[in-house]
Amino acid sequence: MKLTYDEFDSHVQNGTWALVPLPPGRNAIGTHWVFKVKPGHLDTSTRYKSRFVAKGNPQVKGIDFNEYATYAPVVGYCSLRVILSICATFVLEMAQLDI
Repeated sequence: MKLTYDEFDSHVQNGTWALVPLPPGRNAIGTHWVFKVKPGHLDTSTRYKSRFVAKGNPQVKGIDFNEYATYAPVVGYCSLRVILSICATFVLEMAQLDI
């Protein structure tokens, strides 16, 4: 297996992270890399994907963060069915976008 730095180079090139100084009086949060093998399909080769994640469990509310909740909007199946039925009824085109 040939080791490549394609995924790491992609992170650097896209500016997905930056090294910054730790604010005074704050504790650093632990981190780790999560690696995944993405198998190739048809004419594509196997890719090695990686994510750099923070271990948020040792954080203390009011000291390390002030937000009341972390919110990640995810569409519900009922909402998706309604949108799809409206598109089908009025012969509309629908596009999907990940951000």
